[in-house]
Amino acid sequence: MVKPKKTESDANGNLKIAVRPENINNVKSTDFRTIYSNSSSFNHSAFDVSFIFGEIAGIEGEKITVEQRVKVTMSPRHAKLFAMILVQNLQNYEHTIGPLPLPAGLTAPIMGKGREEEKA
Repeated sequence: MVKPKKTESDANGNLKIAVRPENINNVKSTDFRTIYSNSSSFNHSAFDVSFIFGEIAGIEGEKITVEQRVKVTMSPRHAKLFAMILVQNLQNYEHTIGPLPLPAGLTAPIMGKGREEEKA
């Protein structure tokens, strides 16, 4: 296992280095794995956000069986950044490949407003 070097952070826990692709060295752990997901659910608390990814295993009548594969938990700040990067990548995909239409009647907000934004 690669041990990370000690980094300095400010009083708010922010790293004092610029995080750019050229100074990130991604190393796969020995238990790294790839999964396919066509189902997801989300939960949150004041301290973290969790995503559960799974795959639809079967449909019988009105009952859908989802095989849950993995749970990913992160800080709310990381989750917000993750959401922003995901939206950007999907926009890039649609620009390059074409629109990704959603089924009729299925809509979801991309980014909700934070408490500070709601007060304004």
